[in-house]
Amino acid sequence: MSASTDYHRLESSTGYSKTGTSRSILAAAQKRSKLPDAEKNPLRNTETVTEAPKEERYVFLYELAKQTGDVQELRDHVINTLIAGRDTTAALMSSTIFIVSRRPDVWAKLQAEIAPLKGQPPTFEQIQHMVYLKRVLKEVLRLYTVVPINAKFANKDTMIPKGGGPDGESPIFIPKGQMVVWHTYAMHRREDLWGNDAAEFRPERWEGLLPVFNYLPFNDGPRVCPGSMGQQFALTEASYTLTRIFQSFSKIEVVPEDVHKPWIENLTLTCAVNGVNVKCWK
Repeated sequence: MSASTDYHRLESSTGYSKTGTSRSILAAAQKRSKLPDAEKNPLRNTETVTEAPKEERYVFLYELAKQTGDVQELRDHVINTLIAGRDTTAALMSSTIFIVSRRPDVWAKLQAEIAPLKGQPPTFEQIQHMVYLKRVLKEVLRLYTVVPINAKFANKDTMIPKGGGPDGESPIFIPKGQMVVWHTYAMHRREDLWGNDAAEFRPERWEGLLPVFNYLPFNDGPRVCPGSMGQQFALTEASYTLTRIFQSFSKIEVVPEDVHKPWIENLTLTCAVNGVNVKCWK
């Protein structure tokens, strides 16, 4: 599904018009990208300023407009970012809360890891050293991957080296135009790839584990989810937000009536848990 297709579906379902707010915002971004720095912030070019001017807020759309003046391309980039970077991260965090509210052992380890922050917001560098939180997020993405199924079309005749024949060891010919579908949700739970405890939530499995193509929450290869930057952004955003939530409460528990409620998917553009009801203590 292309970003353009996604936009037109969004447009038809919300009545959001190309000629309305979206066009005016994009036009403003285009105009701003062509201005000299001095016009963007006149104070920067004034010798009489006695204190350093405040840095301008980073605006993603303005930065994109520096690269292209094409309205359609700008719109596609923004819609792609909204779809790929919003729902997916929210789904990851919801499933993480679902787990920690039912696993006091996981909660205790997370609290121990963030305790040295003494309630202060974590920096990017500190987030990178949160080893257990990283393992928790990896395990959530393994069991509850937010894109459970995916497909691509071959743009030329090609071969898959394995998967064919009675034993699955022979190559498979893929003609140009053929759709190839893979089920990430099922692959992440295969016992031959993850062991007999593949269906269990166990962050400790990631100690020293370096998966290859058996772990694809962001896909891989040329079509990896928008590059390593996209992955880093999503994981950093989730890590920061969850850390701040965990710092705000001494305990998070599932509500009594949902204790035996399993993880039930809500499948739209992404796959997320269908509701997380918890009790939080300050």
